[in-house]
Amino acid sequence: MDNVLFNYVVNGVAVLGPIPYREVLARTGLTDTIGLAELGWVEHIPVPDEPEITKEQLDMGTRNLRKYLLQESDWTQLSDNALTAAKKAEWATYRQQLRDMPATFATATKISDIVVPTAPT
Repeated sequence: MDNVLFNYVVNGVAVLGPIPYREVLARTGLTDTIGLAELGWVEHIPVPDEPEITKEQLDMGTRNLRKYLLQESDWTQLSDNALTAAKKAEWATYRQQLRDMPATFATATKISDIVVPTAPT
């Protein structure tokens, strides 16, 4: 259980931690996790390291994601869908943003540099 860590959070900010689970129980006097959240203790989830990938892999991933999202939204441009003209135009704009992704993120060097456009609702 020592690989489970907790932070002590006050007003949404971690002020103490990460602390091993057993030590948190010793500090709080609790015998299990019931009550930890009420006392301000939340499980510590470390930010994962971003994987190392080549520029070619990043570009290929961007193109594949773009292709998938375009295919998933093809129905929005069919003449017999139930969308209004305004909604259809929103989807057309979104699809253009998808098509522009390779050029928009041509200088991206890591996955977190890629921001996927948000689909209309």
